[in-house]
Amino acid sequence: MSSTPCSKCSAAVPANARYCARCGHEVGAPVPTGANPSEKPWPTKSRMPVAGILFLIAAVLGPIIVVGGIYTGNGFLIVSGIFVCAMLVLLLLLGMVF
Repeated sequence: MSSTPCSKCSAAVPANARYCARCGHEVGAPVPTGANPSEKPWPTKSRMPVAGILFLIAAVLGPIIVVGGIYTGNGFLIVSGIFVCAMLVLLLLLGMVF
């Protein structure tokens, strides 16, 4: 699907969209006078999605649990850490699909 840059904030807007998802400016409408088209695009203000938070937790917690299990010789911790790492891989695969 092709996209065009927004005339107000330079964000990529799908060709069939009527409004820019970032700034809400109508696609194809002229930029109001007084607006500076050379301004940098606005930073996104959306919160981090839950999948991103879970990914970061799994990326830190999984290896720590595995190392802790190896250090203490606890098989349950090793298996738990491997399970957390497997969930990390699952989140990576889901992120590529959705």
